[in-house]
Amino acid sequence: FPMIDVIKDETYLVAGVGTAVGNLSIFPPPHTLSYGTLNYLINYFLIGLFLIIASFFLEFNLTNLKIFLVSHPFVLYFIPRILSAIAAVILIVLINKALKVEVDNIKSRFFLIFLLTTNIITVIVFHTGKMWALSTLLVTASFYYLYLSTKKKDNFCVFWSIILAFLAFTNFILNFFALINIPILFWFFRKNKLMIFRVIIYSVIGFSLFGGLTMLDPQGLISLIHDTFTNYRSSAAVITGHNLAVVPSLFLNLKKILILFPLILITLLITTLKSSIKNNPLFWLSVIYLVGYFLLISFVAVWATNMHD
Repeated sequence: FPMIDVIKDETYLVAGVGTAVGNLSIFPPPHTLSYGTLNYLINYFLIGLFLIIASFFLEFNLTNLKIFLVSHPFVLYFIPRILSAIAAVILIVLINKALKVEVDNIKSRFFLIFLLTTNIITVIVFHTGKMWALSTLLVTASFYYLYLSTKKKDNFCVFWSIILAFLAFTNFILNFFALINIPILFWFFRKNKLMIFRVIIYSVIGFSLFGGLTMLDPQGLISLIHDTFTNYRSSAAVITGHNLAVVPSLFLNLKKILILFPLILITLLITTLKSSIKNNPLFWLSVIYLVGYFLLISFVAVWATNMHD
C-alpha cells in the first residue's frame, strides 16, 4: 500500500503518541504538543487500542509489531484522519439538528449543508488528521448550546456551552474567541443571580480543565504563544514585508471571504432580500462570533500575506 501524504502537523499525533507509549507514559516529548491537546489524547487512546489489537494478531510479539509499524507507517496515520472524519460527521449531524428548527424544507436544509461541506476551505481543512475538525466541532457545539441557553434558559445548556468552549480553547489556544460566550451569558442572565453564579462556577471548572490538560506539555503551549507574537511577526519580518500591518490584514481576510465563500454569500444575500430575519437572537449571536473570529485572524495571523496563506 502506498505511503499517504504526511502533513507535519499530523506527526505529533502519531510519532508523539508512539514516543509516549514507548516510554510507558501519557506525556509527549517536550515542546511537541503546542496545540491539538484533545486530538493527542484521543489519538493516544485509539492508537493504543490499535496496538493491542495488532499485537493479538502478531501473537503479542513486540519485535514483529515494531517491524510491522516500520514497514507500514501509513497505517497509524489513518487513525487521526478517521478521528477527523468522525468529528466532521458529528458536526454535520449537529448542524442538521439546528437547521431542522430554523428551516422546515428538507431540500433547503440539504442545500445549506451541501454548501458548507463542499466549500474549498472545509474540504482542505477536514481531509487531514490535524486538529481543525475537532476544534471546529467543539466551537460549533459550544455556540449551539449557547443559543439554546438563551432560548430555553436551561442550566444544562449553559454548562455545556462553557465547557465545550474551554475544551476548544484547550485544543487550540487561538480558539479563545469562543469564550465570548461567557460575557454573553453574563449579559443575558444579568438579572438572574443564580444563573450568574452558575456561569462563574462553570467557568472555573472549564478553566481548571484547560489548566490541567495543558500540563501535558506546558512548554509546547508557551512556545506557540511566544512564536505567534514574536517569531511569526518579528521586526525583521515587518521590515522585509513578510508580515502585514493590521489594516492590510483586515482587507486581505475580507477579500478571502468574498473569493472563497461566493455561493454562501450569494445564498445569504438572496435569502435576506426575499425575507426578513426570522430569528434575531440567532442572527446576532452568529454575527458576534463571525466578527470575533474575523478580528482575531486579522490581528493575530498577520504572517498570512496572500490568498494562499
